[in-house]
Amino acid sequence: MRISGALLILIFLAGCAGSIPENPNAKLGWGKAREITLANSESITYMIDPLIKQPSPLFEDAQRHCETYGKNAVPLPLTKNGVYQMAIFHCK
Repeated sequence: MRISGALLILIFLAGCAGSIPENPNAKLGWGKAREITLANSESITYMIDPLIKQPSPLFEDAQRHCETYGKNAVPLPLTKNGVYQMAIFHCK
């Protein structure tokens, strides 16, 4: 009994220390970290599941997107959309 209690505490602490790894083949909310909801020459918008570990920083991805139009990514503050977050980057 003592070992199982220690194991549960260890699993709990490991879960608090990091976040769940992403499964890119899943749907948002079921293991996928983020999904692009809008992408054009003016901006890029991501819907983010904050419980899933992000595969790479959003700004780097947004900057690559905006560079295809000869622009730089300018982040706006994160907003909430239900349990998800929205990250919007303007291309200027």
